[in-house]
Amino acid sequence: MLLGQKNAPEIARELLSLTDFAVLEDCKGSRAGHPEWAFCEDFQPHVRAGKPVLSIEYPRTIENPLGSGVCKVNSGGTEEREYREACAMDRGNAGFSTVLKIKEGSGELNGCAQYCDEGYGKGVVVSATNSERDGAACPKEAT
Repeated sequence: MLLGQKNAPEIARELLSLTDFAVLEDCKGSRAGHPEWAFCEDFQPHVRAGKPVLSIEYPRTIENPLGSGVCKVNSGGTEEREYREACAMDRGNAGFSTVLKIKEGSGELNGCAQYCDEGYGKGVVVSATNSERDGAACPKEAT
């Protein structure tokens, strides 16, 4: 069994020796518009220790239209400006694996994701969790 940490930068150093990975949400502080809330840098010791850090960012333009909960899979996902900001590795998040997701509303926790390592306009996937709500058919092998 692996043990991970979600957010809580104030205790990241104390938990480093006990955890195997970390999952961070909006560690750049950009979604809320508060760069002072950024805490990516607090998890650089994890990267240096060879522990994976998964960063989830929430650009508004990944939804089509905004608030619909439907992923913009056919148009390449997040608009370029937001993609570049969310995926840039210049705010203490070097070495992180970053994925873009929908935040809140009917799209929260659905299968919409855009991966930063694929490049702008690529790496958008929808794994339907609810085919009607997600706007994508569930795989045939799903039950």
